Amino acid sequence: MYTTHKLRIHYRLHHLLFIIQLCIVIALLAWLSSRYVYRADWTYNNSNSLSESTIVLLKTLPSPIKIVAYSSDNPEIRLAIRDLIARYQQHKKDIQLVFIDPVENPQQARAEGISMDGELIIYYQERSEHLQTLSEQAISNNLQRLARSNDQQLVFVQGHGERSPEQENNYAISIFTKQLKAKGFKIKTVNLTHDRIPENTATLIIASPQVAYLPNEVNQIQAYLQQGGNLLWLNDPDVRRHHNYGLTPLAEQLSIEFLPGTIVDPSTQAFGLENPSIAIIAQYQSHPITQGFDKLTLFPQALPISELPDFSKTGWHSNALLQTIEQSWSETSTLQGTIQFDDNDIKGSLSLGFAIWRTIEDAETPFEQRIVVIGDGDFMSNTYLGNVGNLHLSMNIINWLSHDDNLMHIPIQQVKDVQLNLSDNTLLSLAFIFLIFIPLFFFSSGFIIWIWRRKK
Repeated sequence: MYTTHKLRIHYRLHHLLFIIQLCIVIALLAWLSSRYVYRADWTYNNSNSLSESTIVLLKTLPSPIKIVAYSSDNPEIRLAIRDLIARYQQHKKDIQLVFIDPVENPQQARAEGISMDGELIIYYQERSEHLQTLSEQAISNNLQRLARSNDQQLVFVQGHGERSPEQENNYAISIFTKQLKAKGFKIKTVNLTHDRIPENTATLIIASPQVAYLPNEVNQIQAYLQQGGNLLWLNDPDVRRHHNYGLTPLAEQLSIEFLPGTIVDPSTQAFGLENPSIAIIAQYQSHPITQGFDKLTLFPQALPISELPDFSKTGWHSNALLQTIEQSWSETSTLQGTIQFDDNDIKGSLSLGFAIWRTIEDAETPFEQRIVVIGDGDFMSNTYLGNVGNLHLSMNIINWLSHDDNLMHIPIQQVKDVQLNLSDNTLLSLAFIFLIFIPLFFFSSGFIIWIWRRKK
């Protein structure tokens, strides 16, 4: 094709115009990218995105968050911090991230107590906490601790064989208290024979006593309730007939009673459980504790509870949180051999957990007093806490009792299974394919092609 000088100029102008348009498009894309951010996580377990529990937590935090990262001029550390905090900023725009080099600002780093490169300080509502572990779980737990409006102190009564918040045995509840500490609660134990219930108690916890309380101890608990204190009372079947271990006056004050026997749930076999003394709760009464809660909970050897006839006249309000199916009953004899319903047993839908509350009007500022009574302590123990929804329900109960309603429905983050377990035969097959078959295939193919070309 013959090209003239005019045609060559025309082609050059077209080429120049294309370059100008391309530069304009690139500039526009750069301008848009600086103002709008789009992130997509295509990994199988969404490992590069925040979990549902963290997203819900961020929605409960109305105030701005400031994160100061004391990091040296190390690109890898700073990039890891920016990437993780950017996931939080995607769901909460008023999170500010500031970097300070501790090498260039040693006095400030010493004043803040910085002890390692990459340490974070998170500020929220005039409170702050240090963070030395860079992970979503660590940051989210830190934010939840800062979100608590006051100094929450959970007080466990001890000295009567109660479940220990510190010991590591199966009967204790130390795993749960570790979860509570991670969420910002302070744990304290008291022995009422020589201690007083602290004034800043958010919730008093009686966890399955095994020895009867003394009258003076019961009087102190009753006085605490009379003043509007919150209470969590876990009680197990009284196999030794100690009449609620001396706490009958407390039950009467709350206008409830523990019925005799142990709940038997015949539906356990449908879930693959051979022990009929484990009560399974799948449906819940409407209450803030159970709002949106759709997980099964297990209650081994539970005790039925009922209201006294005059409950409506006491000023208390109640909600039967946990109720068994209609086919269940309370077995009053020993749980040995073949267990069958007889005339001495109580059959029907039984309540094993009550939420009780009332408004205290005669205080300077009226407030709501909250009580939870559950006829089982095993569900919160180290043995059973990890079963289905037991941990989530336990945390909801404590949050409601402590008036942390805005933190109640943050789901408990579950670690997804990212481990691939293969059988020995599968591993041998993969080794044969990748180490022997595939190399042999390519070697044979190359040899055949070489022979074919030599004959050609």
